[in-house]
Amino acid sequence: MNGKNFFRLQDQKVYIGSGNLNQKLTPGVYTMKYDNRTGEAYIEEVAPAKIDKTVKTGQMGDILNLVEKFAFNVSNGIFDKHQYKSKFGIMLEGPPGTGKSQTVNSCTNAFVEKNGIVIFIGDNSVYHSGLAGQFLKKLNTIQPDLPILLVLEDLDSVPRQLEVYLTSILDGEQSPSNTFFLGTTNYLDKIPSRLIRPGRFDLIYKVDELDEATRKAYIDDKLNEFSIKASDEEKQSLYDVTNKFSFAEIRTFMAYIGFFGFESKDLAAKISRMDGKKNSYEPDIIPACQYDSPEDYQGIVEEDED
Repeated sequence: MNGKNFFRLQDQKVYIGSGNLNQKLTPGVYTMKYDNRTGEAYIEEVAPAKIDKTVKTGQMGDILNLVEKFAFNVSNGIFDKHQYKSKFGIMLEGPPGTGKSQTVNSCTNAFVEKNGIVIFIGDNSVYHSGLAGQFLKKLNTIQPDLPILLVLEDLDSVPRQLEVYLTSILDGEQSPSNTFFLGTTNYLDKIPSRLIRPGRFDLIYKVDELDEATRKAYIDDKLNEFSIKASDEEKQSLYDVTNKFSFAEIRTFMAYIGFFGFESKDLAAKISRMDGKKNSYEPDIIPACQYDSPEDYQGIVEEDED
């Protein structure tokens, strides 16, 4: 498609494939979806996710630093100077609750701070007929020095008939430059090996329990956030009780410490572990903070009463 009939702006959405707008995107977070009424893909800006204070240590810090340096290299023409491909890919794999979303959101915010744009694929249908790839290639033409972070969540859910369009984006005819691919999956074994081979995803990070450095740094950050003064001995007790915790578990744990005090440590540990170890602890009451809203909590109570 040529530049005169590629973009159309309507209702704060940039539609792909029609119109006469060469739309430039400002740094921010966008989602790409498919409009079943018109048969067009479109992108719209969304608010960045709220995240816990980023901990630049351990594995999470390694990934974050890599993403930040990629954006810097694109913006400053360093890849072009050395005639190196300006594409990179990382796959985050691991069970639910281990911190993949936190890592993605931290990378998202950092990328925007480096004047890049982040695009979440919000609908597998945008792969159809190569719409996503067409958009990314056109974006390269309009804004050749723009760093792009393309987030491909739950890649194990992409239907087999759409894989050809996905591979075209990763390293085929529609593969964009200046793009960092960040994929996630709970089930790496369900993704065909051809989709995640080197050249498409250069690194596969297993996100499991938090490493010791990240866990300790996160606990220290939360103690400061809640203005809790803890002795070295008390801090060590927190480090010890959270050994082998996932990110979701330690987040719940520190929320209890922050809101209910240091003396709630033992109960907080039991409740937090319930997230990842469903049968390890059966409390008499269900903590409401584990659900999204009072309505969700009420529904759980009603189910228990039946």
